[in-house]
Amino acid sequence: MQTSNPARLPCPALFDVTTVSKAPVEGSIERVELGALDLAPNARREISREGIERLAGMLMRTGQLVPCIGHRPDPAQSRTVIYDGQRRLLAAQASGELAGAEGYEGLAPVQSLIVVLPDDAPSAEEIRRIQAQANQRESLSLVDQQEQLRDCWEARAGLTEPERIAAVCADLGISPKRAHNLRRQLALPDPIRTRVAEARPASTSR
Repeated sequence: MQTSNPARLPCPALFDVTTVSKAPVEGSIERVELGALDLAPNARREISREGIERLAGMLMRTGQLVPCIGHRPDPAQSRTVIYDGQRRLLAAQASGELAGAEGYEGLAPVQSLIVVLPDDAPSAEEIRRIQAQANQRESLSLVDQQEQLRDCWEARAGLTEPERIAAVCADLGISPKRAHNLRRQLALPDPIRTRVAEARPASTSR
């Protein structure tokens, strides 16, 4: 029987999800002002400005649904280093310029982010694993994007078409152009739509 390489197993894991123990997670969760947040170095260098703006719109409209992970180098100070949440922090910062602009009318800028703070500072190895897992999040396939739009579109029945498009774009964080493209694709016969989905990358930016 082949055994696992111990070097590949973090011990202990930062947050263990392989057991059903009811022991509480060691750490806290806090709302931290943007001015007190700093980004840790991250392997992700190429970040789409359009993607950051879409995420900023979602944060302003629907709030933060996924906490960041960070640590306070000095527990006596409020400054917090973010290990997981690079795009959320960049989007929150960008919201200050976008709020009230065209497409973001009536929205207020993000003032703080929710951060999980483990009791102990993550090691360099744990930080690499935190960021590697965060960077593994993948975009939905084109077929899944189409079905996601279909569900959202049907849920908004009763609105005028412009209101419906605006609501769908707000819910999904996509541009009106992208919403119209996905709607046109949904109108295609299923065999053709499948071939289109296989031939195109799962982009959300067009």
